[in-house]
Amino acid sequence: MACIDDARERPLTFLDHHLRHGNSLVGAAPADVVTRSPTSGSARVAHDGQARLFELGAWDAEAAQRASALARMTERPSDTSDAVRAKTETFRRLQDAPALTAWRRRAGAWCAALMRRPMLTRGTWLAVDAFLREGGRAASPVVARTADALLRQADAVRCFHWELEFPEIFHGPRPRGFDAVLANPPWEMLRADTGDDSARAALRQRRAAELSFVSRSGFYTEGGTAHRNLHQLFVERMLQLCRPGGRLGIIAPWGLLGDHGSAATRGRLLKGAALDRVTVLENRRAIFPIHRSVRFVVATATVGRATSGVALSPPVQSIDALPDHARDHAAVWIGDALLRASGGPARAFPCVRTSADVSVLERLLAAGTPLGEPPWSLAFGRELNATDDRHVLVEASSAPDMLPVIGGRHLRPFGLDVDLSGNGTLPAIRHRDARARVPDGRWRRWRLGYRDVASAGNRWTLIAALVPAGVVTTHTVFTVRDPPGLRLQLYVCAILNSIVANWYVRLYVGTHVTSGLMARLPVPVPGPAQGASVRRRATGSDRPLASVARMAASLRRVPSQALGTCPADARLQAAAARLYGLSRGERDVILATTPHLGAATRAAILERLPVVPCPKGP
Repeated sequence: MACIDDARERPLTFLDHHLRHGNSLVGAAPADVVTRSPTSGSARVAHDGQARLFELGAWDAEAAQRASALARMTERPSDTSDAVRAKTETFRRLQDAPALTAWRRRAGAWCAALMRRPMLTRGTWLAVDAFLREGGRAASPVVARTADALLRQADAVRCFHWELEFPEIFHGPRPRGFDAVLANPPWEMLRADTGDDSARAALRQRRAAELSFVSRSGFYTEGGTAHRNLHQLFVERMLQLCRPGGRLGIIAPWGLLGDHGSAATRGRLLKGAALDRVTVLENRRAIFPIHRSVRFVVATATVGRATSGVALSPPVQSIDALPDHARDHAAVWIGDALLRASGGPARAFPCVRTSADVSVLERLLAAGTPLGEPPWSLAFGRELNATDDRHVLVEASSAPDMLPVIGGRHLRPFGLDVDLSGNGTLPAIRHRDARARVPDGRWRRWRLGYRDVASAGNRWTLIAALVPAGVVTTHTVFTVRDPPGLRLQLYVCAILNSIVANWYVRLYVGTHVTSGLMARLPVPVPGPAQGASVRRRATGSDRPLASVARMAASLRRVPSQALGTCPADARLQAAAARLYGLSRGERDVILATTPHLGAATRAAILERLPVVPCPKGP
């Protein structure tokens, strides 16, 4: 107790040189400023080679002196108020040093120039940079105004230049970078869609500038920058900041490892760091104050080595359970070969719980062919966007020249939960507008569709149905772009609504069933059909395909609450298990995740009891 009392009488330890505040994602290093022009040709050299060498050499010397001064300051004790005040004054002088201040201004202007629309010409940038380098002397009014505008933009975005703020970490004899980087980054898109109108307007301007920097700076992977999630950008920044052999730790949405939209970021992570442990957090008990169906991951990795496999811990539903989790539960090893086989080139991770799950997954991959590959070659996409196309949608219209419009909430397994009889309860779109916005005209034919929004915790994660001709869908339904024959579509619809396919999708899904996930979903090719012939044989007498297609047709009118207990559904589920070649033990693994199934359906899937034919629906 005496020791505690003594500590309370002492001043707080000086930590100012370790704590910084700014935008971690937007910043530059001196090498960026002097080697790349932030213009439309940003890959070009900004200055001649001799000048670059001189400037970077001068910065290295400045950084070494600053690092040495910080080290001496750190070594001095902080056990009195006078000592803390002296450290504060020393640190302030170091931070306000003219050379460092000039580099901050140049780096901030460099970042702001990448956000500017239109971008600067190379000549204007060189004039601005010279103006800032020389302390604001001998510049034209136009250059001075441009420099001032860029600096205001940099302040608004709060640029943070890691190498300038921590020169002791990035300069010197040791490997450049931090020994460890930990992050719990924001889980939101880099766009302005929260708050009231005024808040969104202000945020939208800032987000637009940040997006420009992300897409132009070269620090982040290309592709999809208009819809980048902030946690994806943080992962890439962490890899840049951590030294080779250093350690990373992150909490992120499951989509980082499982979603198609994170493929580029995941590829960079797996190439630049060796993931060694991944623990899944399930939010059913509200670990985080968002929807309880969302899953998250806690991942650790070593930088500088590629991932060859990962130990995946079983899901946790409580933070309190985390300390003992690694000790009490054996991790499931997922090798790189399985990642590539199940997750495709993007190497999406399956959320498996046990080694038995891995065995079932391997069985499905061996028994089926991905929907996006021959002989299926099915591609899904959106038709309308309810937000972007809202100006052409008419509410509750049943006029002859109008087509009803449905969304994901209208789909149930095999069929629709909506009245299409023309009573005017659905939004509608004119024929000419449908032709303009869905130029492939797929709405003229019956086509297979599935509900986009989903969750691993839902009773049915994958919900597929046949959408009738003359009905247009919104972005919450993905439909086949080039619909094949109706019988083939019914067969695929049956497989998609099976508990086997649902089990597979739950391994990967975040909050959406993406088209990338559907392209990877393995579906058994029935009978001897090979290659493109599966589309031709679907119209013939192929007995396995025709039989399953008839089952799907008979279930189109069965209410979703009756599925799982209905004899027709039991018959279809048993057929799907046979088509995948599942053993009794593998069927048990899948059944353990589907508590809503009735006893008769379970018995049928395990082939204990015969199943009576399905009576026709109303």
